[in-house]
Formats: sequence, structure tokens, C-alpha cells
Amino acid sequence: MPQPSREFTVLTTLMALLVYGALSVAAQTDGGSSALVSRLRDEPPESLIPLFESAAATMAPDDADRAMLLAAQAEAHMRAGDATAARNTLDEIQAEFGEQGARVAQSRVWLALGEPERVIAALQSLESRSLDETLLLVGADRAIGRDEAAVEALRDAVTRWPGEIDAWAALMRITIDAGKYEEALDQARLAERRVADAAEAHLLAAEALLKLDQPLGRVRTRRAPGARVGQIVGEWFILDQRGADTFLCCPRESAIYHVRAALDGGIDRVEAHVLHAQILSRASFHKLAMRVLLAREPLLERADAATVSSACEVALAGDALPEFARWSRWWADKDSAHEREIMLTAYAALAERYNERGLDEVFVWFLSKRFELDPANAEVAVRLGDAQWAAGRKDAARCLYQRVLELNPLHPQHVRLLERLAAE
Repeated sequence: MPQPSREFTVLTTLMALLVYGALSVAAQTDGGSSALVSRLRDEPPESLIPLFESAAATMAPDDADRAMLLAAQAEAHMRAGDATAARNTLDEIQAEFGEQGARVAQSRVWLALGEPERVIAALQSLESRSLDETLLLVGADRAIGRDEAAVEALRDAVTRWPGEIDAWAALMRITIDAGKYEEALDQARLAERRVADAAEAHLLAAEALLKLDQPLGRVRTRRAPGARVGQIVGEWFILDQRGADTFLCCPRESAIYHVRAALDGGIDRVEAHVLHAQILSRASFHKLAMRVLLAREPLLERADAATVSSACEVALAGDALPEFARWSRWWADKDSAHEREIMLTAYAALAERYNERGLDEVFVWFLSKRFELDPANAEVAVRLGDAQWAAGRKDAARCLYQRVLELNPLHPQHVRLLERLAAE
């Protein structure tokens, strides 16, 4: 019996993923504590109380996420009208984490629920705030558009806590978001001098340098006896070997140098690996970029929408179409407010790429999926009709041509479409 071709296997897998491609149960529930807490926005609080309780029970007693989940449990009790249970849970948090720990846990819950005003009310009037409380207040200020107040608070924080990477990372984050990439790099250099573990600063420096279109920086060929590809040696990242003890090297002023410093420093979050893949992709190392992502695909499935969106860009740039299709579905599921727009863009891109490959049936399938989401698009209808006509499915083509003329009787191609409608 003949074996199916690789393209046939890819196509059937791809169709299954797009038609039935829902997130796994694990991905729906294992998106981190903040993701779990955010479900209080839309779901009945009574149904979430057991989830918060069981998730908190699996965590170490001193885990800050445990405090957050207990605070979410208290919030759920309050929303369900059980003030006594809410009070008892808050007393439990305070006994376990202290008064300050309880404030921090509740503030994290309120931020996850999109209620920054409650954070400001709880923290702004304090005479003295911890670093955690300061960073939560900064998050609340940013959520209501008070970025100047947030920057001022963070500049004070890095002065007050110069050895705390969380303060520097928050300052770099707001600086990068403001488009001040060179300033963020200056902050990274300061953080490296003052913080014992500056891996987070390296990660943000990599992001800033990628924004500045410096994935590899000014690459040089250098001698490095005993070095190997993938190492950081002094101020250089060893990118590729060119001869005995001779290597292609990327300078410190490159995104690849800093992302590898971050990963070597112990950062193993999925967004760090996606940034690594983005840098490799920008430098046209597409296959290597995809290997990085595929090795972390289970984590990617549970990542947030922005991270999955970045992975989709890498996959499309590398012409990894099955992965692009699968990850686009994940992205759309995570960002339901923009699901139609995301899938329209994905179907359009997939249709074009398969058309370029000469895979007519796959092209028609994706173009059909696009038209299903946008049935008022006359240009897509014409193109799909022409593809169906070329494939010999003239009845299907006529239905599409008729649809075009209903949408626009004076369509620029109406004469040709009428001729085909009249043809035998």
C-alpha cells in the first residue's frame, strides 16, 4: 500500500489542528497564578473557590503565589456573599505571611482583576512601603496611565534598593515600553554593576537591542583558543566557528550576547526562549530559531497571548507553516477579543504561502476558511471563485461569482464574472 506523501500528512494534521485546535485542559488551567486569578472577572466565584484552594495547597508555605491564591479565594468568598469565609481566609494569610504579606497578596489579586484603584487606595497612604508594595503601586499607576508617577517611584526605588534586580527590571521595562531603548541599556549597565544576579537586566537589554535592530551587532572574526560555539568569552558571544581557534563573534552590544547571558544566568521562562528565537530569526537563523521554540512548545501552549504572537512571527518568517497555523489558533484562543482578526490574518498568510508552493488544494482550503470569516469581502470571493473554477469545481465557482455580484453589481470584473455564470 503506498505511503502518504509528506505534504499530505502535513495538510491533514494542519486541518485537524485548525478545525479542532482547542487548548488542552492543562493549558486552560496552568497559565500561572495571575491567569487563574483573572478568571474571577468572568466566572462564577463559587466555581473558582475550590480551584484556588487546591492550587494553593500544592505550594510551599512561604510561596508568594500561595498568598496570592489565598487572597483570590478570599475575594471569591466576598463576591459570593460569604463575608465570614472571606475574613477567615484573610486572617489565615495574615497569620502565615504577616500584615504586609497580606497587603501584597491582595494587591496582586486586584491588579490581576484589573482593579488598580483598589491597589492605590490600599498602598498610597502608607508612610513606608516595601519594595513589593512599591512595585505593585507602580503597576497600578501604569494601569491608569500615570506613567510619570511610576517612573518617579522606580527611580526612587533603584536609589533606595540599588541591589534589588526587581527594581531595576521594572524601571527598564517602563523605559523600553516608552521607546527609550538607549536609556534602558544605560540602566542595564548600572544594574550589572550593582546587582549580584543581573540575568533579568541582560534579558531586558536583549529586548532593547533587538528593538534597535542589533540582533548580532557588529560581528567580528576573532581568535579564541579553546572556545566553543555558544559560549560567552569576555565581551564576545561565540556565534560560529570559522577555523582552528577562529570564530565569528558577536559583541556585547548585541541582542544575542545579552539573551545568552540571561539564559546562562538561569532564566528559563518561555518568554526568554521566545525572545532568543526572535533574535535568531531576525538574524536569518530560521531553522535554529524554530528548534528553540519546538523544544519549549508545551510551555508555549501555556504562555500568554503576546508571547504566542511573537512565536507566530518567528514561525512565519521561517516558513514553518504547520507550527504557524497551530500557534495562531492558540493565540486566537488566548485573545478572544481579537480572535477573528488573528485568524483572518493567519488564513490569509497560509493561503499565500501554500499558493506560492503550488499546493492548490491547500491554498483553496485556507482561502475558503478566510472567506468563511469575511463573507462580505468581494475580492476574496473572486479569487476563491477563480481557484475553484481552475480546479474544475464550476458550480462552486458560480456560487461565489454570484455572491460577488450581489455585493457589488458593478464590480470591476463583473463582465468576466457574468460570462462565466452564463457559460456551460
